[in-house]
Amino acid sequence: MILSLLTGGGFSLLTNIVEMIGRERDKVRLQTDKAAERQHELALIEMNEKVRRAEAETERETAIVAAQGVALQAALSHQTASQARAAPWVSSVLSLVRPALTLGLVGGTVYVVVAGNNPAQAATATVAMLDLTGVAIGFWFSDRSFRRASGKK
Repeated sequence: MILSLLTGGGFSLLTNIVEMIGRERDKVRLQTDKAAERQHELALIEMNEKVRRAEAETERETAIVAAQGVALQAALSHQTASQARAAPWVSSVLSLVRPALTLGLVGGTVYVVVAGNNPAQAATATVAMLDLTGVAIGFWFSDRSFRRASGKK
């Protein structure tokens, strides 16, 4: 009888110890799962923030391009309106400005490339002339793409 009393109490105590260890293990597992979930949520928040920053940057760049387009269109409209009010010979001179400057820049570029005595100076001047020529030609002939895009001819 004493043996069954001791073994029964011992098994009861052993069962309680095993249950307590199981509960502690479950707590640790739950805490680990919650920590992993928090890390995942933090990673999602960081990714969302990166996407928001990228969207804001894209919207800013889009606004800049749109503003540049509006400014270019206004400049071209002003130029066209000025030419309409001018005398015919003034309109003829103004219409020759683009081709004359284009030929001058292209001719200057060719001269710098062909007649450059000092190679370092020739390289610097060539880059400068090519930049100026590219910017000028790009600006002067870009109004056509804006007119096509807006449906005007």
